[in-house]
Amino acid sequence: MDFYDFIDENNAFGNGIPYREGKPIKLLQFEDESGRFILNQDALNIINKIEEPISIIAVAGAYRCGKSWIGNVFHGRHDGFELGAEVQSCTRGIDMWDSPFIHEGKRVIILDCEGFNEPKQDQLYDTKLFVLCLIISSIFVYNINAIVGKSDISKLFLMTDLTKYVRPTTECQYLPRLVVLIRNFGLKSPENFREYFLEKLEEVNVDAAKGIKEHFSDCDVYGLSVKRLQYMDKVPTQDLDPCFVSEIIVTVNQIYQNLEPKYIGSSAMSGIAFARFITECVKRLNDPENNIQISIPDEYSSVTNFVARKTTEKCEKLYKQTMEKEIQTLPIQWDVINFCHSIAFHASEAEFFKSIIGSGPQILEFLKELHIRIENIKSEFYKTNSEALLQHYTEIANNLWEMHVKSGLRYQNLFSGQDEFEEAIEKFEKEMDELPQGPEVNKVFANYKSKEYKEAIELMEIMGKLQSDLANNLKSNQENQQKLLETLAEEEVLNRQYSTKQEEYSYSDQYLAAKLVEMNNLMERQRIENLEALEKLREEQMISFERLNRQKDEEIARIKADLKIKKNDKEIWLDALNKIVEFGINFGINVGIPYILKKFIPAL
Repeated sequence: MDFYDFIDENNAFGNGIPYREGKPIKLLQFEDESGRFILNQDALNIINKIEEPISIIAVAGAYRCGKSWIGNVFHGRHDGFELGAEVQSCTRGIDMWDSPFIHEGKRVIILDCEGFNEPKQDQLYDTKLFVLCLIISSIFVYNINAIVGKSDISKLFLMTDLTKYVRPTTECQYLPRLVVLIRNFGLKSPENFREYFLEKLEEVNVDAAKGIKEHFSDCDVYGLSVKRLQYMDKVPTQDLDPCFVSEIIVTVNQIYQNLEPKYIGSSAMSGIAFARFITECVKRLNDPENNIQISIPDEYSSVTNFVARKTTEKCEKLYKQTMEKEIQTLPIQWDVINFCHSIAFHASEAEFFKSIIGSGPQILEFLKELHIRIENIKSEFYKTNSEALLQHYTEIANNLWEMHVKSGLRYQNLFSGQDEFEEAIEKFEKEMDELPQGPEVNKVFANYKSKEYKEAIELMEIMGKLQSDLANNLKSNQENQQKLLETLAEEEVLNRQYSTKQEEYSYSDQYLAAKLVEMNNLMERQRIENLEALEKLREEQMISFERLNRQKDEEIARIKADLKIKKNDKEIWLDALNKIVEFGINFGINVGIPYILKKFIPAL
């Protein structure tokens, strides 16, 4: 029977440990020819798709100690990771379960690590693999024999001076929670397995016990009574000793109860962060000049920048896709496109703060880059929409001008005089006034007053239908209206920018506040004893808010300054237009003012 046939038979453990579908897949293997560790891209692809916080349970220990069966029980089954009863280790490299499962909001991956201390295995290879399993895991489950001997604790002895292999960080808990499983424990259970383990370990090696106390002060120790765990894949639960079954259930559930995500600084790793982290660690181990040294700060910095780049690209794409989905055709009115932008920006911002990692100031820099990219995309949408609206209203204006005015400017059908001409202009402007108000309508109005109106007045003057002083008065009136309409259009655009930026920064402020609270909670959960690191986090939180508010104030101030200039320009043209209107009222001259401008003229 093929090994994986057991998996298909659903050999569930039952009894309170959830059964997990799936099968093992190779995560890491060693290539003898090149002398390098090789990661399996298929496994990395599975990891990269994980968006939730990721928790890694690495099961390790001496070869042929039944650790693979323990890995299977974490999935609520007897089969899965291959068990071996041969002299050589069955697992080579690191196997992982191909179907990471959800537990209390975290996506859990179980790793089955190759057994250590195999007689024919190279010790340097053994050490590299042990260090890698240690630093990539959230919980490091280490199997030892009931009789704590040198062969069982040779790798744990590395913990007497981890700095030989790992350059640590003081800003987060980078080491996993250590869980020691004492197998084949046939003695009377001690009151405290942890104290028993450390006592026996101290008898073998004082330094090893001291190292574990220093780096894993809250380690958990459990005892398992059954021997020969390497044969357990074919034994149904009902055939096991009930006491042993109870031991397993209690052990597994307590381990899950203490399960934390894999941390990076004050954030939890997602799949993309963990995949990058293990890739960088393997790269270090493969470097012949590196001498096994893995720098946690360097790897975390690399992962942080990588995640920021990928997150920014993802959120930029999300914003664009959301805008394209919401905006099927152009042109559309500005209140609609502004609403679409709000939806897209909100979605992008939410995704960004969900996925981003790093310190508060780093997150702000990454956010600034995202905002620049979003602004570029938004500007293109807005520019295209503005051009489409301008063309749309120009076509309407052309038709209305042809209908009401242009026909009366032809020689055979020329307006009889000022009254008929002004009546036609009034009809044209009345219908233009009924169009949705916006900068593009104002621009079309302004364009007509700078060209069509001027040409029409000059033609009427040449044909003797308007006196020169009246024609000049009309042209001056239209020029002032043109400048005022152009200024109003520019002012509307700036007002839109102002309200949009206010809304954008409101979103950013809310998301940043929530993110910093989350980061603070994660730091507290890590129980960091380094008070300087905690104080630094709090200082960074204050700095982050201050920088965000400063960015907001500077950007809003620039818009306000531009608005002030436009308001001053508007007052100049309004003053000039008011004088023309007052002159017309005093001398009984009709001064045509479109409705769009009448609200600004006190005399009207």
